[in-house]
Amino acid sequence: MSHHLDSPLARQDPRLDITDLFVFRGGRGTVFVTDHSHSLAGEGIPRGFHPEGRYEIKIDANGDAVEDLTYRFTFTEQDEAGEQSYELRQLAGPEAHDPTAEGAVIALGRTGESVELPDGGRVWAGKAGDPFWIEPNVLQAVGHAFQDGTTVDLSGWNPAEAQNLFAGHTVYSLVLEVTDAELLPVAGPDRRIGVWALDSLATDADGWRPINRAGLPMIHPLFTQFDEDLGDRLNGNPPRGPAHLRQGAHRVRGVGGPCVRHLPGP
Repeated sequence: MSHHLDSPLARQDPRLDITDLFVFRGGRGTVFVTDHSHSLAGEGIPRGFHPEGRYEIKIDANGDAVEDLTYRFTFTEQDEAGEQSYELRQLAGPEAHDPTAEGAVIALGRTGESVELPDGGRVWAGKAGDPFWIEPNVLQAVGHAFQDGTTVDLSGWNPAEAQNLFAGHTVYSLVLEVTDAELLPVAGPDRRIGVWALDSLATDADGWRPINRAGLPMIHPLFTQFDEDLGDRLNGNPPRGPAHLRQGAHRVRGVGGPCVRHLPGP
């Protein structure tokens, strides 16, 4: 999925905004990537990962839209070089959807450096070029067609003059590769997993306030680019998991679900 500054809370602090979620086959297993703190948000604002935030990758293994496995990143303040140390925890079973659970530490790292995981996976965090490519005129034409109930009109668009809206921009990425041996026992016999991301911020009451959630590929932006209020409602205040959205009466069909991937066979 991809979207930028898509909720009021995420716009207040773009370090907690999830701009992209990628799930794909890697060299060792399944790769999960989330992007944050987009340079599109402007100059003179804090960049990097929020030191009082949580960055979580959620995995549902049985299709009920409730997480069965969570990978949770937390970060320190930036040092003089602008780098941050981080801790990665794994939470399985009931702990995966319990914000008070601690789970198990599986990696300690520093931005800009790759870290090997005990199970053979690996993790990287740091500043990177925005990997997403999109043509703004096509995006807007699709958005107008949805909003106005018409067909997509590209009569005035020349493909030879296509441009990338995000060219030259940067993000702060979390890249986690999890081996098949780690995921297959969780996924069950059909080897199907649902994936979404959640960013949260610590509260003064020692709790956690969800700030931004991301799941389905490129559907949310098409529906909300000309309806900011719909985007705010889909993210919620605060946003919850896909299971909560399925229970809501006022939503666009399918927008709230997770990204889905089938793992390879044994």
